[in-house]
Amino acid sequence: MNYFDKKETSCRCGCGYDIQDRTRAMLNKTREACGFPLIVNSGARCESWNLKQAGAKQSDHLKGLACDIQFKTNEQLFKIIKYAIQSGFNRLFLYGEKGFIHLGYGNNKENIFEVKE
Repeated sequence: MNYFDKKETSCRCGCGYDIQDRTRAMLNKTREACGFPLIVNSGARCESWNLKQAGAKQSDHLKGLACDIQFKTNEQLFKIIKYAIQSGFNRLFLYGEKGFIHLGYGNNKENIFEVKE
């Protein structure tokens, strides 16, 4: 099942750059397991949009390998973390005060979980 359309996951500048198929599959798997809608704050980003968002120069968003997902409660957050890891995401950055978590992955990167505030 596909829970996310391109409008939700593509670059917010309107250029059309979208997340990778593997990222979409992992995001759908996470959503299915969570049992509640996942709201995407940010998906793929082109270089120009990443600069405007003050994103990292080597951001997984630039490669279509990441999405930032909102959460409302700790229960939602814990489910997102659990199922995102089970779905293959290995780079999780928690922005708790901002109410979202970065879900990304990379084949050449070690597993990372960081609190960013």
